[in-house]
Amino acid sequence: MNRIHLSVSLLILTFVLNCASGVNARKLIHRSYKAGYYSLEVDAIATRDRRLLEESPLKHPIKNITEDQWKGILGNLKFKKESSVGDMIYYIFPEDELNDIIPDLKVAVSDLDETKTLIVITKFNDVKGVVSRDLRTTFLLFQNKKGINILFSEIHQDMIGIETSNYYEWSVIPEIQFRNNYDPINIVENKFFDFALVNGFKNRMWLQFDTTDPSKFKFEKRKTEEPEIDKESNKLAEDSKKPKSEIIIRDVD
Repeated sequence: MNRIHLSVSLLILTFVLNCASGVNARKLIHRSYKAGYYSLEVDAIATRDRRLLEESPLKHPIKNITEDQWKGILGNLKFKKESSVGDMIYYIFPEDELNDIIPDLKVAVSDLDETKTLIVITKFNDVKGVVSRDLRTTFLLFQNKKGINILFSEIHQDMIGIETSNYYEWSVIPEIQFRNNYDPINIVENKFFDFALVNGFKNRMWLQFDTTDPSKFKFEKRKTEEPEIDKESNKLAEDSKKPKSEIIIRDVD
């Protein structure tokens, strides 16, 4: 009887694994203490999202980007987030984190074929205080005629209630959204990428890097790793609170 139950359980498990889709169908390529790299078959992506990828065939593997150029691609990315003191601008990847993940990332994309994309999950704690917590960043990466595509699912996601020393717990991630961008985070535009268009609208978590001339991807030296106040948006917010007459007088001056 026990053997029958075991056989049935194995059949059910096999069926579930074969039917897995989305991020549940990812296959581990490599993991470290702070990051995981997974391949994801294009066929495992939801049909309506898969059509967005099929509009432009994948061009894999990615072997023409050096480690320094990957650092230029990822290291200049910033995002904006609201806070009690106004909008704050953060780097997506602290420099120490870049140095950890880029060597493994370069190896992972060098082995991709044209049927697979890459999922990268990282955790990092750049505060390293007694009460600070690890933050998780997740993205999907692939290359097509538009260049290198990076679609962020999470950026600096707080992992409250998650045992971050247990890889199999903190590496559980939500589905990656190709169309809906409900995240309050806004990635700050820069000269190296364009936002992907979905039905004519910008997906501000989906970045496309033209790789015609990879030498342009240069890491810009940072003055500080600390977040900065977004002076422009905070200035506009302050202006909106002032009486119109005050704004007009100031502009005339």
